[in-house]
Parts: sequence; structure tokens; C-alpha cells
Amino acid sequence: MVRLNVTLLRRNRDFRNLWLSGVITGLGSFATYVSMPYQLARLTGSYVAVGVLGLTEVLPILAFGLWGGVIADRTDRRTVVARAEASLLLLTLALFVNSRLSHPRAWIIYVVSTLFAAVDSIQRPSLDAMLPRVVAADELASASALRTLRGNIAHVAGPALGGLLIAAGSVSTAYGFDALSFVISIWRSEEHTSELQSHHDL
Repeated sequence: MVRLNVTLLRRNRDFRNLWLSGVITGLGSFATYVSMPYQLARLTGSYVAVGVLGLTEVLPILAFGLWGGVIADRTDRRTVVARAEASLLLLTLALFVNSRLSHPRAWIIYVVSTLFAAVDSIQRPSLDAMLPRVVAADELASASALRTLRGNIAHVAGPALGGLLIAAGSVSTAYGFDALSFVISIWRSEEHTSELQSHHDL
């Protein structure tokens, strides 16, 4: 049984910033994942259209999943993660701008959803491979447990937060929060982390 060692968050600045960045962007990303099907259902009134949105998220994972590992082996991982972060921020902003149009376009949601999944598939292997660079070998088990906790927080709290943001404002509010979460995460990484620039895995 792996013991959850939270002292790692206190004494390891790089891991703490990586973990906190993951929490912040994880919440934002799941808020967006709730908002996209909700907005699409409002635009089209079709459950089939919402179901197709799920396919746009699965197919890129199958197509780009293996490429992510190859890229992580052949390219500087920090560069891969930084470029992926910038791409995800731009995609979130595209959703925000689309949601503010007088007549939002459903096809934009499909395109962004596909690109989200593709970028995440390419980024994830590089992101996962960076963990051993910020913690000692004997701390990997605790670090992995804390990363799992971070993912659980995002999975549970993120959709709930997305629903609250939509109810309190609109899907634009949720998209705006997600974009802001990327900005905060990138700022924390650049300002405080000596080895790593990164956000959450969703």
C-alpha cells in the first residue's frame, strides 16, 4: 500500500508547482469538457450531435497517442509541454470567442474538441516523463499517489465547478475560467519552477 506523503508538497518546490498547476488547469479543463456538450445541445437540440462530439475526442487519441511517446523521446520535453500549453490556451480562447458570437458555430466546437484531444495525446507522454526529473527515486511512489489525488480532484470538482459557472453566468464564463487557469498555471511555472514548465493531466 502506497502511503500518501503530503510532505513532498511542502519541501519540493518544483513538484509543488507542478501539482498545483495541474489542479488549477484540471479544474478549468473539466469545466470546459462539461460546457462543450451543454452548448452543443443548446445549439442543435440533438442528442446525436452531442454523441458525435464524443467521437471527436476518442479518434485523435487513437491517431496521436503513439506519436506522443516518440516525440517525448526525440524532443526536449519542456518544449513539447510549453507549446502544447500555448496551443490549449488558444483553443480555449477560440471556444470563448465563439460562445460570444450572436450565432455560435457548432462546427467550431467539433474542431476544437478534436484538436484538444490531439494536443493532449501528444503532450501527455512528455508531461508524465518529467516527473522523475523533479523528485528523487525514493519519492516516486508518493509523487504518483499525489498525482492520482490531483486527477481525482479535477474529475470530481471540475464538472461540478463547470455546472456552477454555467448556472451563474454562461458557457462563456466557464471557457473564460479555463483560459484564465492556463494563464495562471503558465505564470506559476515560469515564475517559480527551476526545472519544469507545465499544467494538469485531465
